[in-house]
Amino acid sequence: MATPTYDLIDSVTLSATATSVSFTGIGSDHRDLVLVAQHSASSQSYLSIRFNDDSGNNYPIAWMAGVSTLATSNSSDSYDRLLFTQSYTNTQDNQWVMQILDYAQTDKHKGVLIRQNEQASGYEHTSATASRWESTNALTKIQIWPNYTLGSGNFTIGSTFYLYGIAG
Repeated sequence: MATPTYDLIDSVTLSATATSVSFTGIGSDHRDLVLVAQHSASSQSYLSIRFNDDSGNNYPIAWMAGVSTLATSNSSDSYDRLLFTQSYTNTQDNQWVMQILDYAQTDKHKGVLIRQNEQASGYEHTSATASRWESTNALTKIQIWPNYTLGSGNFTIGSTFYLYGIAG
């Protein structure tokens, strides 16, 4: 078996605040995608992600989280976007990795796994989210918002996002 390689498809480093970050024109040259982000934002909420501008209830979610000594979990079978818990402010550094499996396949739904860690003075939050995009369309666009209410809040200057393709 060949060793998988990570090919950088695109990257974004914000030189100004932004209400969202997008990766567009994603080709079908790889088997899976990996999105790596390190950012902070101006408001507290869930992080919102949509694929190909799909706003239908096509994002079932199961997640678990640990905040200091508290553990919690939940699930839902119909969101209009991929959500994962965030409770950051602009003083907190947030890191997460999202894997999108078989993103270019047109005969199946796309599996999504997210691992996230947030740190601030005296506060630590870790979560994992499992989801899928209930579409057989090839994924060509990813848009990310820092808040549940789309268009509110901003990613701060210096936030970074890297999109990798995994050759398979």
